[in-house]
Formats: sequence, structure tokens, C-alpha cells
Amino acid sequence: MGQAIIDAIVSGLGLIADLATEFMNGFETLFWDPTLNTGAGGLTSFGTFALIMLGVSVSFAVVKLVLNIVRGNTGA
Repeated sequence: MGQAIIDAIVSGLGLIADLATEFMNGFETLFWDPTLNTGAGGLTSFGTFALIMLGVSVSFAVVKLVLNIVRGNTGA
């Protein structure tokens, strides 16, 4: 019985490693081009666009949070 539990845990961890590998492959395909910058690598155009949009959305979220806190404290 104990060996079956250990085998189940080991097979589950093997699946996690495969998922991590596939996630890394997908990330490199979408965001990283290893041939840019004379072999040093660099962001793809999609990666640049996605990170800029992420920064814009985080900036808007922080501004909205601050404004909600200020409005909540002042009663305006």
C-alpha cells in the first residue's frame, strides 16, 4: 500500500516537471527570441507589446486604488 502511494506521488511530480517544461517552451516561443542581440537574446515584438500593456494596466489599477482610498477617507 505504501509503495502505491509513493508511486502516485512520483508520477504526479513527473507530470509537474513536464508541465513546467511546456510552459517554459511556450514562454520562450511567445516572449523570447534567442537569436536577437547577436545571440544574447531579446524580447519578441509580441513580448514587448504584452509587457507594455501590462505596465499600462498596472498603472491604471494603482491610480484607481489610490483614488478609491482618497475618496473613501474624505467622503467626497
